[in-house]
Amino acid sequence: MIKKTTVITGSNGGIGRALIRKFATENNDIIACARQPSEDLNKFYSQITQDHSVSIKPYYFNLSNENETIEKAKLIVEENEQIDTLINNAGILENALFQMSSIKTIKEVFQVNFFSVISLTQIILKKIQKSKSGSIINISSSSVKEKNLGRSTYASSKSALETISIILSKELSRYNTRVNVVSPGMVKTNMSKNTKQSAQDKVLSRISLRRFAEPSEIADLVYFLSSEKASYINGEIFNIDGGLGNE
Repeated sequence: MIKKTTVITGSNGGIGRALIRKFATENNDIIACARQPSEDLNKFYSQITQDHSVSIKPYYFNLSNENETIEKAKLIVEENEQIDTLINNAGILENALFQMSSIKTIKEVFQVNFFSVISLTQIILKKIQKSKSGSIINISSSSVKEKNLGRSTYASSKSALETISIILSKELSRYNTRVNVVSPGMVKTNMSKNTKQSAQDKVLSRISLRRFAEPSEIADLVYFLSSEKASYINGEIFNIDGGLGNE
């Protein structure tokens, strides 16, 4: 199996760790991006490298800081000879009615969920194109299609991400670089734990499978889309939500 190199943002979250575990299992070296280091995260990286004989290079920066994001993206390109896949997984959730949402908060959500993705992708793309078979996968959210109360900012930021992903897939096809979107519903992560139980129960009642997704199930789909088995899939949005809303 040919070893590839994959950039994963939000590597300290539930989906992020599942992505690292999956891609390492499939013989990928990992460029792991997180906001800040921790003893627990370092232990996780060490265990993965031991179990799968791959390398994990950590880069720490705050996606809400545009200059810092650009600086670290340039450093990633400079320090890594090969990059095959970019997974823009990091994101922040905002629950607030529109009239209660400050412009400052709205800008911060868009900075992390949308503008940081643009900055990272524009810079790292130069290295991905050299592989001649690169892949970019952006993580969206079922909030885009649900359009629930209190999610105007979050859903809008992810909707913008979906739109630019589809357009980018057309622009990059000439370089054999594919762009796809994975849109999860409720996943068993710390982000979902911060959602009120009453809200969780309401969502659960609308899911055909009557359960939330495991992070590993999201990672499996993302890996498939990055692989040669998905070489003819481009510019698509994949809902992985257990049948949310399919009553």
